[in-house]
Amino acid sequence: MLEVEQDGADYFNQEISAVVLSKLTEYPRVFNQSQMGPPHGRSGKFIDLVYYWKDISDPRGNLKHVAFIGDFKRNVLKPHLWQDGKIESDRNQVALSRELRGYAIEYGCPQIFCFDMNAFLFLQFRATKESKLSDANCPVDCWIFSRTEKDSAYPSESIRQVLYRFIMQGIRRSQCHGCPVSAVGDFSPKGRLFFNGEPLWQREDGKTGPKHPSGYTRSVDENNGAIAWETPDGKWLTDANGQMMYDSRPLWWSESSSEEDVEIYDAN
Repeated sequence: MLEVEQDGADYFNQEISAVVLSKLTEYPRVFNQSQMGPPHGRSGKFIDLVYYWKDISDPRGNLKHVAFIGDFKRNVLKPHLWQDGKIESDRNQVALSRELRGYAIEYGCPQIFCFDMNAFLFLQFRATKESKLSDANCPVDCWIFSRTEKDSAYPSESIRQVLYRFIMQGIRRSQCHGCPVSAVGDFSPKGRLFFNGEPLWQREDGKTGPKHPSGYTRSVDENNGAIAWETPDGKWLTDANGQMMYDSRPLWWSESSSEEDVEIYDAN
């Protein structure tokens, strides 16, 4: 039985997080830290849990990218209100949503979760720019799951999968952050979505979106973990010098890659 917030944190770390992190020991290695402060210059309000990875471009290992953040509460969630999109009817749920948005702003991380001993709430703020995280009209993806007990036929499996997917989404987002967006085909990008790192393109109707007008797609180069462009016929897109055209920084150096099979999710 989970009675206090620390019980919930221990349950989450032992039954869910530890299993997921065992699959993320390299390519890149993901770390989690309790009470890790936000970037320098922010308010200094700490969230309970931060998942981050280290950028290989910094030989000292000091360059960290926050992939996912989470907070532990006690019996605060009302799942049916979140599922029905009616949290405005309960001031405690509204207060919680504001608190979680505040953490997302502090850490510059649009992917966040809350666990209240009985249910998991996963949120993704679909901010086009980091500054849009504070916009009340920013669209928010919401998933809520009940806690599955240890003696169940499927102990915590769905939560582990969700956690893994959210961490990977955060890695893809942050590995694209700050990476120049080059012209692809006959089109120049109009920017990059903050919440997932995908570039934006202008269509013939004048609207912008992440789908390339000519059908070019992004995929993962298994030699270094970077996201690269593929032509509509499935071949790697190269520049005038025959070099692959990348859309993100690498996650590892190719010469350090393991010979073992590594599970890599598609960039799209």
